[in-house]
Amino acid sequence: VIEQYSVDECFLDLTNTNYLYKDYIELAYKIKDEIYSKFGYTVNVGIGNNKLCAKMASDFEKPNKVHTLWDNEIDNKMYPLPVDDLLYCGKSSCQLLHRLGINTIGDLANCSSSKLEPYFKNRTLSLINSARGIDDSEVITEYGDNKSISLSRTFDHDLSDFFEIKNYLLDYANIVGLKIRKKNLYTKTICITIKDNNFKNYSHQRSVEPTNSTLDIYNTLVDLYFECKNKNLIRALGVRISNFVENDDNNVNKAQEVLDKINDKYNGNVIMPAIYFENNKKNG
Repeated sequence: VIEQYSVDECFLDLTNTNYLYKDYIELAYKIKDEIYSKFGYTVNVGIGNNKLCAKMASDFEKPNKVHTLWDNEIDNKMYPLPVDDLLYCGKSSCQLLHRLGINTIGDLANCSSSKLEPYFKNRTLSLINSARGIDDSEVITEYGDNKSISLSRTFDHDLSDFFEIKNYLLDYANIVGLKIRKKNLYTKTICITIKDNNFKNYSHQRSVEPTNSTLDIYNTLVDLYFECKNKNLIRALGVRISNFVENDDNNVNKAQEVLDKINDKYNGNVIMPAIYFENNKKNG
């Protein structure tokens, strides 16, 4: 599973591939060396238990290196680094942390939330978790062109719990909805794809009134899920939106527009639809 991160970086999820690759460090060197031999340029490869640690490791000593940052290496490899090197910690946040006497990633990891909350509000826990190498974000494969946007994920376990499935559908709806909202586009076709634990594929799609609302897309996906689900468990789940039309000023969802601006300002989903919390509550 590959997720493009920037113009020249990507995340590669190797969960459950140990039967293919016995040594991930050896694989990293193979990738690095083949890129150099075929294309003539060097790359760094970082390996970790999550996206944050892998990215941090890739920024260690350069060029043309392979670095690891496993959970048991965070204290020695990441804590001594300047807090300015922490992924997701912006320049203004770093300046404020320095004024509070927090100069290294280790300082931040061991800082009490009560000290930071007056300054960082709801970002406090996220900052401390990042400093501790905690990152639960998923690697999501995305396919996009001028005609459609798709997301899909193969899971390391079979999905059976409806509320867990709904959470994935809501995350997907939020991601694809945000992408077309940024382009002032609306989708007229929404599709769900399912691969069951017998590796059979199913898909259903629906034509809708032009929308780019996360909740509209989500509600349609839930309906489509019930239309095509069967008794088997789910191993892979994907969505696709297509048939785009351009912005119609009469159809702008002002509430969604405000939510996007707030979430963008605070670098995360600080405001989510209530259904998200309902799903998690029911899921325990």
